Amino acid sequence: MQLNKQQQRYLALGILAAVMILLYLLVIGPVVSRYQQANEQIETLTFQLQRYQNLNDSRPDEEDRLQQIKQDSPLSVYFFEGETRSVVSAKLQQHLKQIVGRTGGQIVSTQGLPSTQSGDQLLRSVTLKVQYKAGIDEFKELLFALETSKPGLYVEDLSISSAPIRTSSYARRQVLPPLDIRFNLTGYTTGKEAL
Repeated sequence: MQLNKQQQRYLALGILAAVMILLYLLVIGPVVSRYQQANEQIETLTFQLQRYQNLNDSRPDEEDRLQQIKQDSPLSVYFFEGETRSVVSAKLQQHLKQIVGRTGGQIVSTQGLPSTQSGDQLLRSVTLKVQYKAGIDEFKELLFALETSKPGLYVEDLSISSAPIRTSSYARRQVLPPLDIRFNLTGYTTGKEAL
């Protein structure tokens, strides 16, 4: 079968068009598509980066505002100030010693307990294990002072024991020995660090 010159031209143009279409579908199309996807991704990431930069730029102002709100809050007197567990624990011990100094009795020992709270709690607590010796009246005053104190304190796991009553041969009367009192004392802070 012989093709005339015009048919040969149409056939050559058809083959050229088919090659061009295949070239576009196999090479040029995917490259252009990837280029467009990359441009869209760059635009999206640029927008996100700008948004994060704006947030980062406003962070000091927001932290100052948050600190001001914390200081102006009427509830701030119920919390210990301090960023670290050791600072808050020391302040709690000092506060307890001041209260015991006013109410009487004697602190035998205090020991910081490890934190048992989960990370999603808003308030961080610090707990001391306290051993205290006092008479019943002094202990009553201590409990009242702890209950009404600011910052707020919570007494847990209270254990009271006493030695048997002794009779004094000199005074011919009964002498009440001091009570041995053990309890956990918990205070709270709004510090940032995971205590």
